[in-house]
Amino acid sequence: MKCILISFFNSTNIGDLVLAKSLMEQVEKHGIEVVPVSYSQNIAKITDINNIPEKKRSSVMGWRHIAKTIFSVLGGKYIIYKGYEAKKYLDDMNEQKLEKLIETADFVIIGGGNMVFDIFDYSLSAARLNYFIQKIKKYNKKVCIFSVGIGPFKNKYQTEMCMEVLDQADFITFRDEKSKELFDTYCKRNEDKEKAKLSADPAFLLKKNNSQKKREYIAVNIINPQLIYNKKSDISKVENLYIDLINQLSKKYQVIVFGTEQMDYEYIDYLQNKCKFKKITIKGLKDLYDLYEITDFIIGSRMHSIIIGMTQEIPTYGLIWQTKVASLFQMFDMMKYSSNILNSNVDEIVEIVDSVCKNNHSYLKVLDKGLNTMRERLLVNDRYLDDIREE
Repeated sequence: MKCILISFFNSTNIGDLVLAKSLMEQVEKHGIEVVPVSYSQNIAKITDINNIPEKKRSSVMGWRHIAKTIFSVLGGKYIIYKGYEAKKYLDDMNEQKLEKLIETADFVIIGGGNMVFDIFDYSLSAARLNYFIQKIKKYNKKVCIFSVGIGPFKNKYQTEMCMEVLDQADFITFRDEKSKELFDTYCKRNEDKEKAKLSADPAFLLKKNNSQKKREYIAVNIINPQLIYNKKSDISKVENLYIDLINQLSKKYQVIVFGTEQMDYEYIDYLQNKCKFKKITIKGLKDLYDLYEITDFIIGSRMHSIIIGMTQEIPTYGLIWQTKVASLFQMFDMMKYSSNILNSNVDEIVEIVDSVCKNNHSYLKVLDKGLNTMRERLLVNDRYLDDIREE
């Protein structure tokens, strides 16, 4: 039996690559041949998980301003629906490759990760997913969406389009409770709700690396706020938070600053002109493992810096900028170890770091319970794969 797995195989984000790799391994253990397809405009490009190429931020603020202006002048609904008409996402060569692969497969899996979300009024991430699903349906193949995240959305049109696209799947598992709640709330047909189950992020399947190295660093994971916010005031708040946090921690601890997305390093270099810290460039999963082997506590901005740290049983604190990060800490019953990135209290964060570094036993006990829960939830994917093999 052969399946096509469409996932984030071509990415500069370690988290994307880890979840794609983990999901592929989960499918392969059922004796199913997996053909990886990149959820990008170059479907055959597979990034080496231990050698991620550099990538700088594009002039994203410029096109966002233009798009926002057009959106406001012409009307949001018009632009959203025109986007949903799915202008051709792939060029002719990649489209032909994709269709040939689909034609020879028994079924197709799409996942995992946050595949459908819109943090700006004028975007429509559902259009790309719809494009891929339409190609699959053209050949009457079963579409399974595994461990996917959805939301947040900025307007009702984006939400409605997401539901319309997901309705086309034969089976869906969501990686977090907030995503499933969103689907259950806005999905109109009961039969569609019944095919949707709660799973977890495939990255939780990572094994712990056993190391005898001394853990002596506080590792601070940075996200470039220019990638997630439009308002200069919000960007400034995040910058001030990072500077204050790094300065306060550096008075007591050895601090390392790092990124898990290559586009964040341009901003990390900018921060080095504002405050002093040791920067480590993470080129892949092995580099991240090496860093975490000497890390006593992680303060994470990107979700998979946190998840991978959890799998290595390292205490973490989350700076929340999106619902998916909040949902992660809610699932672990650890909300007190997180705060909104726009109004975090540095003194409170440092106090938590002090407390956990002195005694992490209670933290690790709660963490272990949460990890077991996540891995049990991922079994829903396994059960569905068993059912497919028996058909």
